[in-house]
Order: sequence, then C-alpha cells, then structure tokens
Amino acid sequence: MDKTDYKYRIDKICFKHDSSFEPKRINVFIGANNCGKTQLLKDILAYITGKNDNRVFVEELEVPYPQSWDEMQQAYDMKIATRDHGVQFQHISPTFDENPVGFVYREYTELVDVITHYLEENKQEFRAITGAGLVSYLNTDNRLNLSKSHSVEANLNSREAKNVLEALYQSNSNSVQKVKECIKKILNIDVFLNPYNLGLLEFKVGEDFSSVPTDPQEANKYLARFESLDSQGDGLRSVLGIIGAMVSTQKPIILLDEPEAFLHPPQALRLGEIISELVDENQQIFIATHSADFLRGLLSASQDSVIVHLDRSYCNTQTNVLDPDTLHKIVTNPLLSSSRVLEGMFYKGVVATEADADTVFYQRLFQKIGGADQIHFVHAHNKQTLKKVVEPYRKLGIRFAMIADADVIRDQSEFGAILKTIVDEDLKKQILDDREKIMEHFQGKNKRDILQELKEKTQKLIDECVISESSTEEECENKLENFRRKLKKLREGSDDLSEFKEKGRASLPLELQETFDSLWNMCANAGLFIVKVGELESWLEEYGVERKDNKATWISAALDEIPKISYDAGKEIWKFMDELKNFLIDSDKGLK
Repeated sequence: MDKTDYKYRIDKICFKHDSSFEPKRINVFIGANNCGKTQLLKDILAYITGKNDNRVFVEELEVPYPQSWDEMQQAYDMKIATRDHGVQFQHISPTFDENPVGFVYREYTELVDVITHYLEENKQEFRAITGAGLVSYLNTDNRLNLSKSHSVEANLNSREAKNVLEALYQSNSNSVQKVKECIKKILNIDVFLNPYNLGLLEFKVGEDFSSVPTDPQEANKYLARFESLDSQGDGLRSVLGIIGAMVSTQKPIILLDEPEAFLHPPQALRLGEIISELVDENQQIFIATHSADFLRGLLSASQDSVIVHLDRSYCNTQTNVLDPDTLHKIVTNPLLSSSRVLEGMFYKGVVATEADADTVFYQRLFQKIGGADQIHFVHAHNKQTLKKVVEPYRKLGIRFAMIADADVIRDQSEFGAILKTIVDEDLKKQILDDREKIMEHFQGKNKRDILQELKEKTQKLIDECVISESSTEEECENKLENFRRKLKKLREGSDDLSEFKEKGRASLPLELQETFDSLWNMCANAGLFIVKVGELESWLEEYGVERKDNKATWISAALDEIPKISYDAGKEIWKFMDELKNFLIDSDKGLK
C-alpha cells in the first residue's frame, strides 16, 4: 500500500458555540489578550490524544480514521518497541517532556486486536492510543528545553528517540543541515550538533562550522572552543527548539504557541517565512500569535493559509475566519500592506482615518479618555479607500469605526460604497436621502455668481503678484510659493462644499442641521463617524488652535496643545471622542 493512501488531517474544527471552520495547511489564531488562543491549541491537543476533560472551546474535530490499523501503521511511523514483558508504543511525547512510552501489551497481536476493537467501537480510546504519534505541541516553556544538551543513557541505534536532539541524530544528515540553514537565515548564527562528546548530545554555537574535522577525537577537541547552546539567550534556544522539532519529528499536526516570543520584529518575520516553508502539503500547523511581524512573514510565503479571529466576552467566544483570498490581498496590496492593517487584528477594535495626521491626532485624544491600549489606529490614505482598509476587520468580526471629514458625502457613488460596507440597503437609502437634502442646499448657489467672484479674486491675486527686474531668486521663489498657496485657497473656496468642509454642521440652516443630525446618527451607529465641525483642522478652535492653510503646520500645533488640554464633556471634540469610544468599547453596537 502506498503510504500516502491514508492521510491524517483535521477537516473541520467544531466549537461548542455551534460555529466551525475548515482548516488549511497553515492556520493562525489571533485576537486580543486572554481571548483563548492558547486554550484552543490545548483543546486540539486534548482531542487528538483522546482526552475529553477540560476542553473549553472544541466540541469535536472531524478527522479521517483509517480503515484498519495496518493502513495507519503504513502511513505513519507508529513506534512500537519490543520489551521483556511484551510490546508498547514509543512515540515522542507531543509536548517533548515525557518519556515516550505507552501501555504494555503481552504481544503484538494483542495490541493489534485492542487497537482494531477501539477503531471500530470507541474512537476516543483509539485516539488515546495513537494520537501521540500524530501531533506535536510547542509552547514557550517546553521549546526552550528541546535543544538543551542531553545525556545519552543507551545506544541510540538500538532504541527510539526520546527528544528532539536524539531524533535529529537518528535522522539523515539533510535534517541537521536544514536546521543549520534555517537558524542562519533567521539569526545569522551557525550551529553544530555535536555527537563526539561521549555520553552527551549538544548543539554548539559559532560563526562557522565548515572546518570541523572528520576524526571524532579531533572534532571533539576542535568543538570544545565553542559555546554550548545551553548558555545562549532564549531567542536562539526557542527558535532552534521550534525548527528542530518540526524537522526531526515530521508529525502531521503541529501546534505552536507564540513562536515570536524572545525575538526582535525582523527575526519574527523571518521565522514566519521559514515555518511556512517547513510545513509540507501533508501537514497542518495551528499557530497562536500576537505578532504582526511573524504573521506578515508567514503569509508572505504561503497562499494556503487561514486566519481565525477569537473574540471572548464573558463565557462566550466567537470565531470568525478570514479567507485566503483576502489574506493574499492584505499582503500584496500596496495600500493594505503599507497601512499596518495586520496589526489591527490583535486589538479589540480598530479606527480607520483618512490620513496619517488624522490617525495621530485621534489616537492622542483617545489616550486621554482611556482604552487606547485596546484600539488600533490605521490610516487609509484617503476617504475613498476607507472601505478597503476595514473590510478584513469586518470579515473577522473585529469592531471598527471610520472617521471621515464632512465632505465624505460629496460624491453619492463613493459615499454609497462606504455605506454598503456597514449598513443594509434600507438604511443606506435613508442616509442617501438625507445627503441629497444637504447637497441641494450647497449646489443651489448661482454658478454665474460663483464664477464671477472667482474671476475677480483671481485677477486681484495676479495684480498683487508683482515681479520687478531687481527681484532676487529667493524673493521670486517666496512669491511663487505664496501665489500657489493663495491660488489653491481660491480654488478650494469656490468649491460647492467649501463652507461645509470648513464649518461642518454649523454651516447649515437650522432645519438642515436636524437633517445632518439624522444622517450623522445613522452613520455613527453603524461605524462611520463624520467630523461634525467639517474637517480635522477645525476641531481645536475652542482651544485657540486656529485653522491653517498648511495641514502639516496645523497638526504640529495641535499635537503641542493636546497635552495641555483636559477632558471637558461639554466641548464638541470630547463629545465626538466619547461617541467613538462608546461605539468601540463601552457598548454592543460595534460590529461582531
């Protein structure tokens, strides 16, 4: 029988709250702290190894069972050792911290009879016997010890491996070489598995081990000058534990908790790339991570991935899946990859703004009202692309809000596209009806009068721009810059919505202010927060920060002022921020 006829894999994970998802080759669990990512890995381990106690999230795993014991034994290296009193399984423990022994049977036929009975009658007991040979579980604690030096108590050629070092020693030289190459790529360090120190297996650490002598005695003397891995930092030990376990054991299911621990961001990114390459088509890996850098590296090297977001509230945990196509867009789309979209997946909520200056401004204010550590701020470069930035969060069930200047309503098609992301068609129609009333007010102005006024102001600007023969290059440059700035202001001032963009709600007559309030409330309740005062630069006029033609100059002044001001529930900016916080954190309005 071909060993590939039977393949063990997890076809579906069914949760206790009646949701489920179908895993891919690479599966990543993300979410805010204490959402249950690590517990989910433990639940998967418990199910595979036949333990029903203390599973918190997982109700069942849908897995294919073999037709017979022979089919499983031929498909996977089920370690069975002969002992004085019978036979027993000799799997390396899934957690690598126990001796690889199982229940002893008098003879091989008895073992086969028991397994066959359980396969037909009791799948849990079947998993309890065979599961340890199908799964590896690597957490922040056990992997630090996986690659530590290890005393060899008996001839390794006559027994099964007990740990990663022994498994690497027993494997072919390609496995050890693969570990060396991976460590070099991630940490730029060379390692060498030293088998020459009698009674001890250990990794040596250095810059280059290409000159190790082939004679065992000479090699042992040569290697004595290098430091042991045991004396190295947690980062190297953790990475080598992960890579060593993945390369040496080759089990079909790998459970990996916080692989980025002890690593700098660039190292976490490279580790993600390497792990993606190490998981072959006959394996599945399930990873719990807090690192956007690791996630970015993982996704950049794989299109067969799925992200599962966990959101825990009280005793209930919701799961939402982000499909591979959307993941691929996040990694490859210039807008999404440059806007720190991935980072937002590790927070309880996300705020998307039009520009980087807006992001910094609202984030600083959020810090003053509390809860900023739970919210990620991301910019979309412009209002038209807000919907693209928030789409991944919508699919993952992460609460999000968009902040847009008042002129977001200018173009009905673009405004409608944003609304489509957050409201149904009926509510969208109500909002667009209110928009139409507001737009009629501004578009009803006499175009001839606007044109004549613009013409006169432009001519005045030209007349004021006098250049004499004696004007220096510097004077001409200053006049040119000033002319461009005033011309831009004229153009913006002639825009139908110029007053609305500068003053927002206050630019409307009283009856239309009520219409604006209706539109604003409908949008805000769904996650679109329109700047009531028009645009960013109008927010702090109450605090003496006047509008400026140059946004960069204004934001600099605003950021200088924010540390000096205190929360005041009566001022418009704080009312706006309270509404935003209430939507994201303090209420259940946020999208789930």
